[in-house]
Amino acid sequence: MELDFVIGSIHFIFLENKRVNIWDIANIHDKKLTSQYFLYLKELIQSNLFDTIGHPDAILRGGIDENIYCDNFYPLIELMQNTNISYELNTSGLRKSTYDIKTDKKNKGIWNFPSKSLIQILNDNNISFTIGSDAHKPSEINIGIQTILNIVKNIGIKQISYYLNRNIRNIDIDECIIKEDK
Repeated sequence: MELDFVIGSIHFIFLENKRVNIWDIANIHDKKLTSQYFLYLKELIQSNLFDTIGHPDAILRGGIDENIYCDNFYPLIELMQNTNISYELNTSGLRKSTYDIKTDKKNKGIWNFPSKSLIQILNDNNISFTIGSDAHKPSEINIGIQTILNIVKNIGIKQISYYLNRNIRNIDIDECIIKEDK
């Protein structure tokens, strides 16, 4: 069987012999956990097994400061360039809750990922982008795709990537955006 596309994602981290799920947002803002997460991302990229990194910024849901996220991600950019791995613009951040460290509460309706700051930096470094809705049920298919496409176009993204037989293809972002009838 031939695969068109292989996505690699981090869903849990082992820290001090304890498994921590990245969707357990009240527990993922620990500094040691953040360091371990980026070590896992580095290993994922270096493995050369994947075409794209799936929702690499999902840990932002745990109240991690976006500047800290970007600072930790910078060393991975050269690895991404060397391995030609793409960065997934995952739209589930538009519909999932974010943990507020100060109030110890989960909040919905707050943009948490994808990281707008990092998108600009990755684009400036010629990293390719795929897009996905991370649908876990049929009603979530395609949710947020148009929203993210419009936002990243305004950031300066000109192309979205997809894969055929594990080979990257690029399409002009304007061809992906649905024009509203007036």
